[in-house]
Amino acid sequence: MRFSRQHTWLSVVVLMFLLLYLGHPASTVGAAPAERPALSTPPAISLNVPAEAFLGTTVNFTVTFDNPGTAPGYGPLIDLVIPTNGPDGAPNPDGLTFINATYLGVSVERTVITVPGSGTITHPYMVNSTGAFVTISGLTPGDTFVALRLPFGSFTPDQPPLSVDVTVSMSNLADLGTPLTIRARGGYQLGYTPLNDWCCGDDPSLSLSAWVSDSVTPTLFTLSKSYNGPEDETATGPNFPRQYTVSAQIAPGQTMTSFNLTDALPDNMQFVSLVGTSPGGASCTLPSTSTPGGTLSCNFGSVSGTVSMTFAYYIPLRDAGGASVIDPLSGDDAL
Repeated sequence: MRFSRQHTWLSVVVLMFLLLYLGHPASTVGAAPAERPALSTPPAISLNVPAEAFLGTTVNFTVTFDNPGTAPGYGPLIDLVIPTNGPDGAPNPDGLTFINATYLGVSVERTVITVPGSGTITHPYMVNSTGAFVTISGLTPGDTFVALRLPFGSFTPDQPPLSVDVTVSMSNLADLGTPLTIRARGGYQLGYTPLNDWCCGDDPSLSLSAWVSDSVTPTLFTLSKSYNGPEDETATGPNFPRQYTVSAQIAPGQTMTSFNLTDALPDNMQFVSLVGTSPGGASCTLPSTSTPGGTLSCNFGSVSGTVSMTFAYYIPLRDAGGASVIDPLSGDDAL
């Protein structure tokens, strides 16, 4: 039997196919591996709380949210713990009460929860890899947990930090000198993908940052002393009289009794006269008008609001010990 050239080439092709088929084992086609979210880091949170505030007044502070990572986060949020219970707690809580949180003057969406007796609450937004809402334990019963949903769908690494303005009120029963500590943290409700895919490798709860804290200390009054002369400097001698005003600002709604305002003059300052007090009628003890230094003290009795006393002085040639106030050889200035 004779074969044509066409049959020969066909046989070669079939033979090559068989060799390739028999020389390589069969392979199965599998599904592509699940796509994982890009690695990133939790938000960076900082608190700016005033060091002191009058008891019974409102306290304003800021919480700043930033993305220091390499990938966007989706559904940015801030958690706050406000010490409403205070040092003494029930039945008369003496801490801070949450009032409002705003961004650029607009209220931020929030959920406010009073911590129950168990000290454990369920987060209103954040879930874990099982789809269950995250629980926060170890909180103080009576305190306030606030979850803030920031007005952005996502937050990118190159986005400027965002600051939320928070207002709380301080109890007029707050313990003087005892700091009230505020805590904050940040996270992404959807994690690092824009999908609600907690089941598939993107556990949103892993985006929660560590807690940061800052505190405000309740105060009853503040003191200040202001120089009433030019340029914070003066020449020596009685031809150059100057004035100081010493003031006390008492917390609104508070009254202090047997209130004394006292100023100790340095030994290179010569008292001249008491210019006046506010309110008037204070009973005052005056320093010497011939010897530098001494103590000025005024008893205002029962007062509230602002209390002040103003006195006149000059810088003498010699201090209380007889030494020259200004070096006669160098003429250099002195404090």
